Amino acid sequence: MRSGLLPDWTVPAGTATVFHVTPRTLDAVHAATPRPVQLSYIQKRHFLDAAGAQTVKRHSSYAVMAFEIHDAYDERLVAQVFRDHLRRHETYHTWVEPTGDAYAGRTVSPEDIDVEVAHVVRTRPGGTDLQKWVEVEFPDIAEWDLFRLIAIRPEGVRDRFTLAFAVDHFYIDGVSLGVILYEFVTAYRAARAGTAPRLLPVEGYEKYAIDEHAHTSALTLESDDVQAWLRMLVRAGGRLPAFPLPLGLSPSGRARGCGTMVEKAVDRADLDAFGEVCRAAGASLNAGLIAIAALLDHAATGASVYSMLTPIATRERRTQILSVGWYTRLVPVQVDLPDDPFDFAQLAVRAQAGVEAGARLSRTPLHRVAELLPAGLADSVPADFASPMISYLDLKSLPGNDLPAKHRMEVYGSVHDSREVFTWLNRTADGLDVNLIHPDTPLARANVGLYLRAFVAAVRTTGRLGRFDAVAMASHLLDLRTAATRENEGVTA
Repeated sequence: MRSGLLPDWTVPAGTATVFHVTPRTLDAVHAATPRPVQLSYIQKRHFLDAAGAQTVKRHSSYAVMAFEIHDAYDERLVAQVFRDHLRRHETYHTWVEPTGDAYAGRTVSPEDIDVEVAHVVRTRPGGTDLQKWVEVEFPDIAEWDLFRLIAIRPEGVRDRFTLAFAVDHFYIDGVSLGVILYEFVTAYRAARAGTAPRLLPVEGYEKYAIDEHAHTSALTLESDDVQAWLRMLVRAGGRLPAFPLPLGLSPSGRARGCGTMVEKAVDRADLDAFGEVCRAAGASLNAGLIAIAALLDHAATGASVYSMLTPIATRERRTQILSVGWYTRLVPVQVDLPDDPFDFAQLAVRAQAGVEAGARLSRTPLHRVAELLPAGLADSVPADFASPMISYLDLKSLPGNDLPAKHRMEVYGSVHDSREVFTWLNRTADGLDVNLIHPDTPLARANVGLYLRAFVAAVRTTGRLGRFDAVAMASHLLDLRTAATRENEGVTA
């Protein structure tokens, strides 16, 4: 599955029809009576970051998911599927306005939501016109309708077209994109057959936010989850984790983000072999990949404790499985390296223990922990914190796991300022796709590329040899150590 940032999207040539909600729908939202609403912590962060942005168009990060529909294009049915999707999921029904420390929400009735064609745009082969249109036209955070659907019809093709759904992350997490793919494909197929789609009932997202608030409001500094987060921070040196190599930034600097993506960076045979090595040690493939990251961190910095954040899915009830919303939280993973840091079997077992310990903190957002930090650690987690993240997703294990490949699903994020490195590891039927989002500085591009090559080589070598071989990896390990000790050249303020 291809992924990256919006400039990486190769838009198909043809005719692009853009759908958005009608003026009558917007009138209904603005006329709705404000009411108190509960946001999740991650929604609040997205909202505050976007509202405080010093840009012409303020929005939180958004995603554009593109996928193929293998059927004839019917504009009326595409609009119907889009409308029904917006009506089905409560996450889209409420917009918020800050009222001091709280929020007032304007909630539209689902039956008042309708859509229409907004624009028709011609796209050229390899052109950037639609990318630029999305960047310029995507709404400001002060508006409600932070979603657009684009249908792209290739010239001379009657049995296939592309849908691209642009939606703000205020409304969705990454898993929601898979839900949206499944729902649009299923609903359009049913609409073409003249039947209703068979979709599981879903609960509203606000219940999730209310449940989160009930849990987090009862937490204190002495709560077990809070103490576990604090132990991680203390053992990480009193700060959040950081990428092990210089990125060409000052301590408070940032730069425009960019992506480094390699599809099938590790092919299926090598990944399967690596998975067998992990299982033999008593660890999952996810834990094994984190063990490799821990090993490379040690090679670069000499640290004996590896700390990282990773997202974890929190859809627990059946009615949440196909619900669109932000059902994901960051949890810590901390790994103590063994006396021999290159003993992969021991390291993988310790990484597995770190993954399991972190998963037990999935109910407690780091944002809430930050509110409870004692004086000595108050600066450890600033409100707008940035810390590297490793996300592992086994696309083969998801319901409808054949859909992303069958429908050529691609996901592209909006371009924002970046301060850290975020790693997405997606296991597909063909192997492991690796995507790193990082600051677009010369030093970051060089060091992220160096790190990526070492990571891929370590996974391949360990799978093929059944162990980590420091001799085979010597040049990569030396490159990491050299890069980590080199001055932060060309620093961006």
